[in-house]
Amino acid sequence: AALGAPAADAAPVPPAEGSRAVPPPGGHILFVVGTAAPAARAQLERLADHVAAVVELDPGRLTEPAATAHEVAARTAGRTAVVHLTDAHGAARSPDVVAALATVVEPAAREHAALVLSGGETARAVLAAIGVGELHVREAWDDGVVVSTAPGGRVVVTKPGAFGDPHTLVRIAQRLPTTRWHRHAEHSPHEEDT
Repeated sequence: AALGAPAADAAPVPPAEGSRAVPPPGGHILFVVGTAAPAARAQLERLADHVAAVVELDPGRLTEPAATAHEVAARTAGRTAVVHLTDAHGAARSPDVVAALATVVEPAAREHAALVLSGGETARAVLAAIGVGELHVREAWDDGVVVSTAPGGRVVVTKPGAFGDPHTLVRIAQRLPTTRWHRHAEHSPHEEDT
């Protein structure tokens, strides 16, 4: 369902300003897919059955970042979810659109213990938006998938948008909760991971 009216069961959204740098424990994963690569589209189709919420963003809706950010945060709060751009005439490939996507997902990204970021520009923009300037690589999985931790313990999985088979994101969704890095983030999100 494309982003439109607020969800009836929407949870209150904390303000972005002054929000925590590291999320509370809970183990929920936020997938952010900013790439328009055909491989990513196939992966999103399969991932939809494995997450609690799918939020599709038309690049044209990113012109109202505050309202859209509030809605994205409400629809993804307290659950494993995916946020992705529709490919409206190739606009999803624009650096300006990716920057706007990062602004819109920033409040939601701050509240998730783990992030899966697909697309290099998307990963850089989202990490910058939440103030993550460094990652510690922990594991490399198949298809260019890299598992890292940020200072404070947040787990960040990055993947080039054009890499992987149709089940790559599903495998990440299934495997990530069982990794020691994710379990650490669930239990001690405010401690520096060494």
